[in-house]
Amino acid sequence: MTAGEPVHRRASAHRWRPGEHAGVEVAGLRRGEGDGGAALVRVAAGARFPLHDHPGGEEVYVVSGRARIVTLE
Repeated sequence: MTAGEPVHRRASAHRWRPGEHAGVEVAGLRRGEGDGGAALVRVAAGARFPLHDHPGGEEVYVVSGRARIVTLE
């Protein structure tokens, strides 16, 4: 694979592990420098994350279903 080349992976091909909260599963994609990185996060209907912050920012893509995201201000 070369830089800039698209990467296609199926969610079923990843090693999913339980997240820190009920109804949440995580599959790591890459580790970044320091505490950064990227992951797939699968959230069951009705599951919740507590309000939290990411110093470097956070990108969220909802692939299926709906999500309500509240921002810290």
